[in-house]
Amino acid sequence: MMRKEILMMMVVTSFLLLLTACGSKDKDPDKHGHVYKVVIDPGHGGKDKGATGADGHYEKEFTLNLGKKVEGLLKKEPNIKVYMTRNKDRFISQKSRYRPEYANKKDADLFISIHENVFDDPDVSGTQSFYYHMDSRAFAETMQKHVAKATGFHDRGVKK
Repeated sequence: MMRKEILMMMVVTSFLLLLTACGSKDKDPDKHGHVYKVVIDPGHGGKDKGATGADGHYEKEFTLNLGKKVEGLLKKEPNIKVYMTRNKDRFISQKSRYRPEYANKKDADLFISIHENVFDDPDVSGTQSFYYHMDSRAFAETMQKHVAKATGFHDRGVKK
């Protein structure tokens, strides 16, 4: 349990440190009072249980609990507005593209999708970060570095 708490704190700390570095100069909260919009996407949900962890719990439970903890921490920051793609155990179809469309509709500055992948094969086990836009690569690399260090999991790197 302590390892998950350390991981969450590292993720949130890294996020807070990098949020302003990743934004444009006209979005500097100190000068212009910009409120950053963050969409947290707890993966899976409802009938989509995701992976089963070593403790027997479903990924959908872990991602929702972690997502709510991150949401609570970010809500304490005056220049961050937090949105959740789901705040209860409900199914969201991948085909609907609801998750990314929701983030786009909110004009999110950051979209964080939380997953807990579990594999027995050490070649595919570990922590990995993905980014979509090239201007998000630096953030993904920094997040990956801190998450891998905090968890001690195999560092699978950053991919587009």
